[in-house]
Amino acid sequence: MAILASNDFEAGDLSEFVSTTIDGSMTIAALEAAKKLGTYGGRFTGDGVEDQAYGLLTWSDVNDLYVGFHLKVSSGYNHGGAWQAINICHLQEAGGNEFEFRLRGNATGNAWGFQILGFTLATTNSDTNFSTGNWMWIYIHYVRNNGAGGAVIEVNGTEIFSELDNNTSTYDLKRGLFGFHMRQGTPIPANGDYIDMDNIIISDAPFSEPVAAGGIVVLRRRRM
Repeated sequence: MAILASNDFEAGDLSEFVSTTIDGSMTIAALEAAKKLGTYGGRFTGDGVEDQAYGLLTWSDVNDLYVGFHLKVSSGYNHGGAWQAINICHLQEAGGNEFEFRLRGNATGNAWGFQILGFTLATTNSDTNFSTGNWMWIYIHYVRNNGAGGAVIEVNGTEIFSELDNNTSTYDLKRGLFGFHMRQGTPIPANGDYIDMDNIIISDAPFSEPVAAGGIVVLRRRRM
């Protein structure tokens, strides 16, 4: 197993990202209050006006891509607009094809669950194991294959999405945007609302949820 890219924010800053994009007075910060494990986690905070505050990670092209991260959505989070969604994990290739894992609001814009879409995948919404104010473990397995490609996604160990009958042979995803990345309508995180991320890991083989900062990432049985 090779870890292709990662960010656990334990440097106490944003240096583990290749770069960051921050619009307006939105912020990204490594904070003790944003940690799941260790000393620091990453907090992405809205300003009620802009819609982009994210960090970039890049890696080498692989056919089997595994992405995991801890996520906490602030209690009372709202990004306005009925049933709109904003990217929080946006996987891309240089040619423009992409896979999008989004935070979705309800009829009043309050955080409700997740939305998954990309390539020829069916757009799917799920609130399974979703909650605000609590940590969730997000685990994505992307498969590049001619006829058996697609993705499988788990939240806290429960599968919320599985579609592996697509031709994704030309979709070489090798960069990811983590944080707020506007892609649909006008979902604007309210001023002061935030998401916390920690222990972002990108690998070419399956792994278990980390239980200690800087600890060994355990290979898990390949069932996804």
